[in-house]
Amino acid sequence: MLRVLVLYRLLSPVSEWRLHRHWFGTTALADLLGVDARAVQDDTLYRCHDLLLPLKEKLFGHLRQRWSDLFARVTRCCSTI
Repeated sequence: MLRVLVLYRLLSPVSEWRLHRHWFGTTALADLLGVDARAVQDDTLYRCHDLLLPLKEKLFGHLRQRWSDLFARVTRCCSTI
């Protein structure tokens, strides 16, 4: 479920209602991730968000650091060309 939410936020950041009602069914994510439509029911989405909320700051800190590391490497790599 978390993978679906993350991909959805990256690719089409709109409401969970739209994910549940429209977006998931128009993608190949069910096949790619091995989940079915029951995984994206609205109550499942909100329960997953509730579990992530206490980890939000730590998660964003980790993602910011990874982003920074990635682009620092790209900058160093491209500046030597």
